[in-house]
Amino acid sequence: MLAMPKISAATELEENNHMGRLTEKTSPLLICGTGLFVSLLFCFIVFPKIEGSYHLKLDPEGYALLGENIRQGEGLTFDREAGPTVYRGPVYPAFISLALFLTSGWYPGGIWIAQSLLHGLTCLFIYRIARKWLSPSLARWSGFACAVYPALFWYAPRMYTETLLSFLLAGLLFLGMQFIIHPTFGKAAGIGGLLGLLCLTKATFLILIPIFPLALGVIARRDRRLLLLATALISLLVIAPWTIRNYALTGKIVLVHTGLGGVRRANSIARDFFKNPLSYSRLWEESQNKLVEETGGPINLKSLKKNPLEKSDFSIALDEIRQDPALILEKTVSGTFMFWIIGETPLKTLVLMMLKIPVLILAAAGIGMSLRRKQTLLYPAIIVILAFWLGHIPFAVPGRLSTPLMSPLVLFAVSAFFRKKQNPAPQDP
Repeated sequence: MLAMPKISAATELEENNHMGRLTEKTSPLLICGTGLFVSLLFCFIVFPKIEGSYHLKLDPEGYALLGENIRQGEGLTFDREAGPTVYRGPVYPAFISLALFLTSGWYPGGIWIAQSLLHGLTCLFIYRIARKWLSPSLARWSGFACAVYPALFWYAPRMYTETLLSFLLAGLLFLGMQFIIHPTFGKAAGIGGLLGLLCLTKATFLILIPIFPLALGVIARRDRRLLLLATALISLLVIAPWTIRNYALTGKIVLVHTGLGGVRRANSIARDFFKNPLSYSRLWEESQNKLVEETGGPINLKSLKKNPLEKSDFSIALDEIRQDPALILEKTVSGTFMFWIIGETPLKTLVLMMLKIPVLILAAAGIGMSLRRKQTLLYPAIIVILAFWLGHIPFAVPGRLSTPLMSPLVLFAVSAFFRKKQNPAPQDP
């Protein structure tokens, strides 16, 4: 009987190290590829079958029309005869235009491929972030969890900004972490550029221009603060040409766009929230009808002409709050529910509740663990989550808008779920 050759401890260790290196090289590709595949499967196979049954509109906000007009050389406009619009920011329509250009106008397939790729890259960023403070296996869990988490790829087949915003925000958090570890002007410029792109996609990200560099500055040494000032200045320089364009069109300062929910409408929704707590569409329609009655006619938000609500919307909203201070509490409660879990219909709200509530509970535990362990590399992500959530409360937005935060929240949720398998807290610089 032949004797089996003995494997030395050194040889076994070398083989294990080789397998570890191989896993480290293949994991990013597998995670990104999984996210891409799952999203493509949902876009091309699942979505066409459920689109009609669940009343899912492909382009409810007209972004594809804007993108096609850009591709045709007409600029950012809903109607060529009406001229340019300031109702939307330019980045997402430009992204759609690029996707259509690269696929010879294939609609919606070209956009589906582009947004699926963004979903895969978002998962890759989350893996890279997690790899800095979790074990390699938990970093992979975080990446794969994002890849198959329905709340993240749900909007890939639809013309909403959330898929692009998820990608840009994950990239911002990754670059912010890299800056903390080793600050350079290139990283500071990259952070500023990403902040500018986020704002030119959705104006609510303007709140991050002061907050995100400040969050980095809390844990930065003094020699980094000049770089962080450059970050804020670069983001403003990215936005400035569009602000100048808007001023030339309207004669007013419109930093990015006007398509934000009104604070006065949010007051109305907060008062009526518990009449239709599971349907954003009903709440919106009821508040819209009230405002139309008060202004005496329909409201054309996409027109460059003066909006009848625009002159006194904010001042009237403040007067309402002064007269009824309890409205602040009502808006906080209703705005929080709406931002995280309220969908267009009761069915969509129930689905969002099932998808998001477990993640939110686990993520809260994960954030608490990170704070207790003083994992300062994660502080910017925590601050961004809080700022973006609180910044939306005054506007009474639907649960869809919390989607960009779900990928870092999945990361925190994974860290809490597998808390016993985590590596010791890494030493932050």
